[in-house]
Parts: sequence; C-alpha cells; structure tokens
Amino acid sequence: MQLSASEMLIPALWLIVGVLSSTAWNLSLRRIMKGEEDGAAASVVSNAAATFAILPFILFLGAGFSFEGYVGMAGIPLDGWAACIAAAALSVVFTYFSFKASKVVEAGERAVVSRLNIFWALLFAALFLGESISMQKIVAVAIIFIASGLSVYRKGMTKWKMDGLQLIVIASAFSAATGIAGKFGVAYMPPLVFAFFASAFLVIGLCAMLGRGVVSRCAGIWKRKTLDLAVNGVAGAVFYAASFVAYTMLPASIVIPIMATAVVLTAIAGGILLGEKEGWVQKIAGAVLALIGAYLIAGA
Repeated sequence: MQLSASEMLIPALWLIVGVLSSTAWNLSLRRIMKGEEDGAAASVVSNAAATFAILPFILFLGAGFSFEGYVGMAGIPLDGWAACIAAAALSVVFTYFSFKASKVVEAGERAVVSRLNIFWALLFAALFLGESISMQKIVAVAIIFIASGLSVYRKGMTKWKMDGLQLIVIASAFSAATGIAGKFGVAYMPPLVFAFFASAFLVIGLCAMLGRGVVSRCAGIWKRKTLDLAVNGVAGAVFYAASFVAYTMLPASIVIPIMATAVVLTAIAGGILLGEKEGWVQKIAGAVLALIGAYLIAGA
C-alpha cells in the first residue's frame, strides 16, 4: 500500500505516538522492576494498569473511534472477538516462553534475539494477511534489526550459548503473531475496544498461567509502586491505542517494524534518565540506522 506524503501524515503521527509511549512504558517498567524480583507478577500488574487506563480513551474519544460503521458492541462479529482472544492467547504464550528463557539466557542475548519478531512479522503478514513484501521492506527490517542490536548489545554481557536461545526465537514468533492478530481484529472491531478487551483477556490469561497466589503477589507490587504503575498504565494504554489505530491505516508489515524502533529510543532514554551511560556510540549509531530503516519501510 503506497500512500502519498499527505496521506501518510496522520498514520505517521500515530506511529510516533506509539514509539514514544512504548519507550515510556518500557522505562517506567524498569523503574518498577528496581528492587522487585517477581517479574511475572510485575508484568500482570503493568498490563492490568494499562487495561484500566484505556477506559478514559474510550469514554472521551468514543468506542467507535477510527472505525467506520460502528453500531455498538452487539454489532461486533465473531471474527473480531476471535481475533481479540487469539491476540491475548498468543501474548500469553509469548510471555511464557520469554520468562522461561529468562532463566537460562543472558539479558543481552534476549534483547538482541527477540528482535527477530520483525522478520517473523514480514513472513506472517505475507502468509496470513496477503501483504506484499518487497525487497525494500526486507532491507528496511534488516536495518532496524541491526539498529536494535547495536543499541542493546554490550560486549561481555553475552555468552552466546545455544542453550535457551531457541526459546527466544519461539517467543519472538509469538510476539509477531500477536500483532498480526491485532491487524486482523481491527478490521472487525474498533481499535480502542479491541485494545481494552485484548489487554483484559491477556491479564486473565497471565493470572491463569501464574496460578494461585498471583493476587497477593500483584497486590504487594501495587502497594509498593503505585505512582510508577499509574504512569506505566497510562503509557501502556497510549501504546495500545496508537498501535491498534495505526493498524487500521497501515499494513502490519510496516507498523510492527516501526514500533520495534522503540527499543533504540528506550536505550537512549535509559542513558539520559536512568543513568545507563555505557555504549553511547552504539546507541547513537543505532538511532541513525533506526531512522533510516523507518524511512525506508514507510515508503515501501
């Protein structure tokens, strides 16, 4: 889908909002995780906060925002609900493999290999959505992948053993599949409504995955990090809203790779706001490459 410069303006603004809010979401989650050891419960609380924070967007913008022909909840077809549940289920599986990998794979390795999700996104978009995949898109995605790797890779922080890396590859595939389900779903359900229910179903799925005791674990984190979680929830809600609205305007093979550039911005913002000073040359190089990749894929 080729858009003119004027037609690309509004979608581009949503993409920018999505990247910025994803960065804020990631940074606020890092603050929450400082001093916390229960990453699984923190993920549940973070997504729960985002779910509740989506509601004001629905109230002020309207449930049918950025969706033509909305006639109410009763008019949403089963395809929309199926895609919504599928997106949540795929995200739960992604989280499962990510947490499993975190026990055996170095953080630096996870950060780099998980970016394979943008290659999976191209493949799945072509197979399941019929989107065209040009050489320009492939090159752009490769550049964004290199940019992300440069931004997060640190010498000495990785061992590059094969044990567990396959778990990250599998997780990255489910991450991409979640976005594809989202793209499919917003063809049948308003993006803000889809965002709310997909996030709510995700929280339910994560709670089921963690089993008994999850409520008390989450409550403890909420009490200790209430303000940080409030900020985190708003950032997550904006990210969900921007992502799904962007899906109504652009192919998934464009939205997912551009949203992935948030990793680069997060690395830079982490250096400025959280005192993560190492690797500035790599971060700057990654930022330049990310801009080039985003420009190429937006014009593909």
